[in-house]
Amino acid sequence: MWGEAIRHTINSLPGWLSILLTVLILTAPVLALFFVVRRFYPAALHEGNADILATTTKTTSLCYGFFLGFVMSVLWQTYNKADDIVTQEASHLTMLADNSYGLGSQDGARLRRDIAHYITAVREKEWPAMREGKSCPEAATALDNLLSDLENFSPKGDVALSAYAAITATAMNLYNDRKARLGLLESSISDVMRVFITLGYLIDVLLIALVYSQRKRMHLVLTALFGTMVAFNIGIAANLDFPFSGEVSISSDPLVQGNLAHLESAS
Repeated sequence: MWGEAIRHTINSLPGWLSILLTVLILTAPVLALFFVVRRFYPAALHEGNADILATTTKTTSLCYGFFLGFVMSVLWQTYNKADDIVTQEASHLTMLADNSYGLGSQDGARLRRDIAHYITAVREKEWPAMREGKSCPEAATALDNLLSDLENFSPKGDVALSAYAAITATAMNLYNDRKARLGLLESSISDVMRVFITLGYLIDVLLIALVYSQRKRMHLVLTALFGTMVAFNIGIAANLDFPFSGEVSISSDPLVQGNLAHLESAS
């Protein structure tokens, strides 16, 4: 539920603005907590509680930092995995196009047209759909047509047979590439995990607000800076959580680079 709202937000706003919005939304409770504690629970700020609060705050901050760092690490790995899949998909398409010249003029030209149609469908139809977390029937149809045409080919001669064997293996890899790419459209973070991240953030900030300090203004500034820093990381995590959505999304440019550029322009 929250995932789709976050996806819509990062699709609608520039990357910097979506992160700034996250910072503002999460920093507001930080300041509210600070003033509530100062005004209504002054006894909690007594100097006698300083040692135990300082120790508790350090321990809690360390645990939360480890937890948030683990989440960021997983999201970054997922983002890089998605980028690698797109690069791999482009590599397999290039291999198909290169090997198509070994099939003969007619079958080779037909295969290159199928590749060009698939690239066009993926870039013009599927990539915009993936921003919304959806696949595209046109891309699926183009890939099905490519695989279907391969089954109808009748290569003759050692060169054509060798090229056809390499092409069929690469075509199956291409099918798996698309399947893996579409498998990364959904959020890696569940709504329950988002609740844990938010609660941990608020608890950590509350403990910092409770720490005894005679310099109230400096205490406020440091509390706000801590909240801003953590909120900034949460905003980055929200953008990384959807590799194909938002301004920092993975590009489809690898699909039209090198030899593939000529195929797409010829389609």
